[in-house]
Amino acid sequence: MSVDGSSPPRPRPPWAGALVKAGALDGLSIGFRTVKARPDGTGRLRVLTAVDLWEVSLVTFPMLPGARIKSFAAAGAAGEPSPS
Repeated sequence: MSVDGSSPPRPRPPWAGALVKAGALDGLSIGFRTVKARPDGTGRLRVLTAVDLWEVSLVTFPMLPGARIKSFAAAGAAGEPSPS
């Protein structure tokens, strides 16, 4: 899954951009509802083919190791992150 996004102008924590830039805050929590899924080839896992995305939040310790911010660009003078 890939997420491109930006934070709203306000409210947002003023320290979030600094923590992301320092590498201290690089995890993502992704909330969704499964709309459509199928079993994988082994029958042990589900392959999600359609989801309703509810929210994406910055976290220190994501549940899945790959749920990480790969890059961000400063948005406005405050230098807040835009996870992508």
